[in-house]
Amino acid sequence: MLDGTQSLDPLPAEGEANSPVNDVGVGDAPMVVHATARDRPRASRVSYPQLWRDGNSLVKVGWSSATGATYEHKADRRIVDSVAQAIVTVATKRKRFQVQDLEKAQRAGNNQKIPNYQLYVALAWMRWAGLVVQHGRQGYSLPAPARFLDDLKSAWTQLSER
Repeated sequence: MLDGTQSLDPLPAEGEANSPVNDVGVGDAPMVVHATARDRPRASRVSYPQLWRDGNSLVKVGWSSATGATYEHKADRRIVDSVAQAIVTVATKRKRFQVQDLEKAQRAGNNQKIPNYQLYVALAWMRWAGLVVQHGRQGYSLPAPARFLDDLKSAWTQLSER
């Protein structure tokens, strides 16, 4: 604290050494950089679901936000073909179909119940490949019903091997 008897040294004049203006440059304001998570470059994110073949099985890897980890479901090619046949059966009667319709048609076709997760794996791949279109809660449809089974075979061979 000053008592009035002490003198203050004057600030250095503009352009002199130690001048704040000289350190930054005439007319420039000091730049403050705040790094936030939003500003930092992100590591490339993996998109889910990931789908591929593992031998004669369809594999779907998804992300579980509940556990913060990936999960994996598999469906044998026989299951995929059975779901495809159920789709053909239902799609010839109706333009749009629900998963419940596929379950009924599949059971009627071979009296064997497919586990729901395998049915959804097959359906997810068919959607991903563009073979089936989802219409929100109104169900699914085939964009090319006449070519569906041929397109399915082609999509299966083009599916990356694990």
